[in-house]
Amino acid sequence: MRDKVRLTLYGLNNQQAIQFFQSLIDYSLNTDAFGFMNSPAAYVLELGNVSGVDAQITALQTWITDNPGQLYAYLCPADWDYSKDEVGSVQITSGGSGYTSAPSVTFSAPSSGTTASGTATIQNGSVVAVTVTAPGSGYTAAPTVTFSAPASGTTASGTATLATALNILAGDYSEPTGKTYFFGTTSSGTIGNYTTNKALVMTAPAPTAPSTEFTAAMPFYQWLANPKQQGLLAEGEILQSWGNWEGTEMTLDLLVNAGGTWASLATPAPIVLNWTAGTELSVALQNCLAFAFPDNTIKVAINSGYVQTHDEIHVCSTLDQLGEWVEQLTRIRFGSPVEIGVNGPTILAFDESYQPAPIQLAFTDFVGQPTWIKPNEMQVKLVMRGDLTLGGMVELPKGMQDNPGIVLTAASALPSTIRYKSTFSGKFRIIAMRHVGNSRSPDGASWVTIINCNPYA
Repeated sequence: MRDKVRLTLYGLNNQQAIQFFQSLIDYSLNTDAFGFMNSPAAYVLELGNVSGVDAQITALQTWITDNPGQLYAYLCPADWDYSKDEVGSVQITSGGSGYTSAPSVTFSAPSSGTTASGTATIQNGSVVAVTVTAPGSGYTAAPTVTFSAPASGTTASGTATLATALNILAGDYSEPTGKTYFFGTTSSGTIGNYTTNKALVMTAPAPTAPSTEFTAAMPFYQWLANPKQQGLLAEGEILQSWGNWEGTEMTLDLLVNAGGTWASLATPAPIVLNWTAGTELSVALQNCLAFAFPDNTIKVAINSGYVQTHDEIHVCSTLDQLGEWVEQLTRIRFGSPVEIGVNGPTILAFDESYQPAPIQLAFTDFVGQPTWIKPNEMQVKLVMRGDLTLGGMVELPKGMQDNPGIVLTAASALPSTIRYKSTFSGKFRIIAMRHVGNSRSPDGASWVTIINCNPYA
């Protein structure tokens, strides 16, 4: 397909018009713009008669080094997707618990060659990632990975994956600010090998529909393959279930009370908040919630400024009622509300002083655009993920996305950078969250996490 441009020339005779068009054609063929409208161009690189994948990759790397900034994206042959004899990455299968410092990481040795090594990264007492510091050599199969145990808690576990030729090729270009990308194909069973390399854009046949591209389901798969986004979405008691049958579609919907049983969270014994004069609200809430909900974990993260000058006693029957009363009272009397919510088995009370480390969102996390739904409250639909919590912080993207949207021939062909700036930026606190999934659809847009959040200065 070709772009078409119609030019109407006024005040020129035929000879002048022909000369004008000829000058445009000469300009387009002799400059990097390569077209009247700076249209992207595709090139075929002739690297010589090179046999073997390793030699071909070396030839391409040499060409890129010798011709910096000439091309930004490369479509690679399918046979470059093959395993090497070194470790490429480690997927965390269980982050463990109780770690106060990063554990040591040990790889099993190959029958002949050098042993790989790596370092672990922890977050909130659990291992979330492993960086391969030395890939080793001589591996004919992926080695086993072991972690040292914490002083108190459970030991982490993970699985290693051998690097592929494409991984090694793109390793020098994987920085978030890089402008060089490699497009390749692989299988659905090995797509996880490429999820951590920002310079690689891989596609694979969909496991349930081999004739279609896997791209549609890629966002959901990336969530499954990204250990930082994995986690428990919800747990609790099924309150109600109902089925429906429309044509050939049969569905079963479940209404789940998150955080515990309906009896324990909705209709426990009367909840009594005994907030005595001179006592901090954090102490009163901790005692109240621990007594009313002994099977749940209680977390109170509010500052010490909430102190009454008189006794305040409140009795209610549900956690929702307690949360509404505390939010209204603290907003009116102290000018800063205290919120109460449920994250799985944890009941969390927090105020504006609660500042967990913000989770950086990427453009590829979004399904649609962030939207203001009421004054000072934004709703964001994301690829389904388990690392977000009520009261937690998220930070919206600051600039250009990591993945390429076009193939460029020269820096002068870059589109306006304004297009790659997010309308919304900064930090936001999550005040409500829900997860929506359709088990009959592999489409990434059918598996989403929806958060409501307030801007945080």
